[in-house]
Amino acid sequence: MSLFLVGMPGAGKSFIGKKLSNFFNIAFYDTDEIVEKRAGKEIKDIFNTYGEAYFRKLESEALNYCLSLEGDFICSTGGGILEDSENMSRLKGQNTIYINKNFEDLLSNVERDKSKRPLLSGSRSEKLKVLFDRRKSLFESFPTVDFRSQEFVNENLPPLIYRIKNSYPDCFRSESVTLDGIHPIRFDPMKALKNVEEASGIVFLSESVKRIYGDFVENIDQFVLPDGERSKTSQSLNASWEYLIEKGVTRGSCITGFGGGTITDLTGFVASTFKRGIDFSFVPTTLLAQVDASIGGKNAINIGGVKNICGTFNFPEIVLIDPLITLSTGLEELKNGVVEGLKVALVVHNDKLILMNQLKRAKQILFNPTFDGLNQFVLQSVKDKMKIVNEDPYEKHIRKYLNLGHTYGHVFETTYKISHGEAVALGMIKKLSDSENVIISEYVNFFREIFSEDLNILKRDWTTEMTQKMFNDKKNTEDSVVFVNLKEPGKAFTENIRKEYFESNR
Repeated sequence: MSLFLVGMPGAGKSFIGKKLSNFFNIAFYDTDEIVEKRAGKEIKDIFNTYGEAYFRKLESEALNYCLSLEGDFICSTGGGILEDSENMSRLKGQNTIYINKNFEDLLSNVERDKSKRPLLSGSRSEKLKVLFDRRKSLFESFPTVDFRSQEFVNENLPPLIYRIKNSYPDCFRSESVTLDGIHPIRFDPMKALKNVEEASGIVFLSESVKRIYGDFVENIDQFVLPDGERSKTSQSLNASWEYLIEKGVTRGSCITGFGGGTITDLTGFVASTFKRGIDFSFVPTTLLAQVDASIGGKNAINIGGVKNICGTFNFPEIVLIDPLITLSTGLEELKNGVVEGLKVALVVHNDKLILMNQLKRAKQILFNPTFDGLNQFVLQSVKDKMKIVNEDPYEKHIRKYLNLGHTYGHVFETTYKISHGEAVALGMIKKLSDSENVIISEYVNFFREIFSEDLNILKRDWTTEMTQKMFNDKKNTEDSVVFVNLKEPGKAFTENIRKEYFESNR
């Protein structure tokens, strides 16, 4: 698989190419760099010494070299490479994408760029405009990716890759895996938007997902819900039922939850209760939803500030998981997901190699994500959770262990309005900090590192309101608060602490 990037100076072709190269762990080539290396001179010096015609000859030779290569690679080309008709013809026969930026963004980028561009010496604005107008139609003859951001960050990778895949389905190959159990899961890298597009019925999605991916699924009926926990309310539930009535949804219909855990939670609850139950499926978009919320048939809403107090056990027709899409959510949301993935690893495994590999992948996801590392983390986490859910789908015994960190976590989440993953991490820190097990300590230290700014929450006074929230936790018995703890990795247990303890130790 080879992919060639074309576009104007300042479009960010080389930077984007390097990002794709790093993410997929494949080679990267830049025709300008090849020219400079072969000539032993910088491009500006080649222009000054030999003229533009000689540079174009070297540029074409560099392109021909890249075209002769085998294997997987990304190639960024020079801004003027298409003005040679032979180069144009060659690139027409390749996977070639036009990285499009509007003129104002291009000008801003080249003005900030300290490198000397021979064709833009003097008045950069005027000369860039001439080049832009002259080359625009050449670029637009290729599949186009509109890139509006001034700065390319990891969140930009998924929309870019999905658009490339739309144009060249064979680019960035991946394998699908189907996991059978209490409900089927299809692990489908780089297929999220294709799966939603092919979904029948109605798609429930969040405002953020609509903003980023709405144009990919514009031909499907969409019910848009608020971001975050605001979608898991009785108001959203009523609005969802009314929307389905308006659309004439029957018991033979299917709705798809396309979003994070709050969207999948609500979608499952709506489907479970509308006309006494209709089919539903999930395409989870956050790491937290992929490794936790969308798996296992738990569907719920929040009432009176109590998390997930009203809900059902009901299983989706299928969960379609594409780890790539999770990068769109940004660093803070990725932290939520790695916490839940690591939590289930601690509950399921006592194998040091598996546990340390998951921790290594988690760190990589946050600080330098790669396609393989992200896929392996999610697939392992999904297998881990399904192992428990398949054995105990209705949380009668071992599935309760997945509540590690949650008893304190839900109180922290609703009291301090922090994210679910952060709250669970704080709950695990509070419960596991005294462990003498080396691996548990490694995990706890990682949680401390990624949520260092909010560790002070653990030092704040415990209030009567927080005690009441803890008493309302659905896992409790009549007279005790139920906590999950670990003797060591893979050996979880529950402990019941009488409510009187909390009333006397506020």
